Amino acid sequence: MTSNTSSNPKPQRKKPSRRRFFWKLLTLIARQFKGWDWTLLTICVIIATLIWTFNALNKSNYVTLINFPLHIKHERQDVVALEPPPNSIPIEISGTGWQLLQKVLKLGNSSININISDPTKISHITAKALLPELNILLKDIKIRQIQKDTIFFKYDTLEEKHVWVLLDTQKLKLAQDYKLQSQPQVSPPKIKLKGAASILKTLSDTLWVEWEEENIDENIKDFVSLPALPAFVESGIKQVEIDLKVDKHFLQSHTLPLEVENFPYLNKEGKNTSSLVLQDSLILLTYWLSYEQQGLQIPDSLIKPFVDWQTLNRKDSTLKVQLKLPPYCKYAKLSPAYVRIRKRQ
Repeated sequence: MTSNTSSNPKPQRKKPSRRRFFWKLLTLIARQFKGWDWTLLTICVIIATLIWTFNALNKSNYVTLINFPLHIKHERQDVVALEPPPNSIPIEISGTGWQLLQKVLKLGNSSININISDPTKISHITAKALLPELNILLKDIKIRQIQKDTIFFKYDTLEEKHVWVLLDTQKLKLAQDYKLQSQPQVSPPKIKLKGAASILKTLSDTLWVEWEEENIDENIKDFVSLPALPAFVESGIKQVEIDLKVDKHFLQSHTLPLEVENFPYLNKEGKNTSSLVLQDSLILLTYWLSYEQQGLQIPDSLIKPFVDWQTLNRKDSTLKVQLKLPPYCKYAKLSPAYVRIRKRQ
């Protein structure tokens, strides 16, 4: 016969949390240090640190890297440095802690002076050439190594160049039907640039300035800034004055017969005795007139498209079309601009 026995489970104890444990530990430590003299303790720590530092600085055979001051001098005044010359040289040195601390803090450091008569003819100096002077300046310290084998510098001669200043008419944004009356004027028309000779040689003889406003429909007389110049080139002025005049125009077009000058195959009556003829005998001429000249009748004798046989291109048998036109007819265009010679069919 079996009997069921029931047993009550034992209650489990709660584990103390980590936060409560550390809090009690900190409280206990604080109680232990509560009666300490913290001022005296701080002074003792400072004194111990100083004693350790002084003891460490008295030891030798420390090694460190310093940037020793360097000063490059030259006699010529008409030169410019294309790259900033080095103002220090890295040197690995060894000595006592006090000696190295003095050099790291640059206490009592003088600089190495490099005197060059003509820096445009010398591009570098070897580190070995500096050793004698370095040994004098660092006589109590051992120079283990100069980190740079060569000290480079780059100088160029200062020269002057005169350039023309022109307004870029290709970038002018004129209002519809407006044209320039004449070539815009720039004052001063020529300026002087000063800078490194090698860079001045690469510059064009013309500086182009721009007028950025749009829909120009009136005369303009104002100042514009010069374009940005390359490094190591400068100008005595920053702006120039432009003067441009515009007026409204209208388009005219004519279809005209093309004349031939100096044609060798004409008889006494002026007739062509050869089999050669122009492929195009008519030319379309377009030009612009000012609105002030509206209604002006231009005599046919003043408008003459022609070709000159003496200018014949024998490679492709073409002649360039030329034009006689009054000066008040502007922006003329011819179509076609060239005509070909062919045999009569």
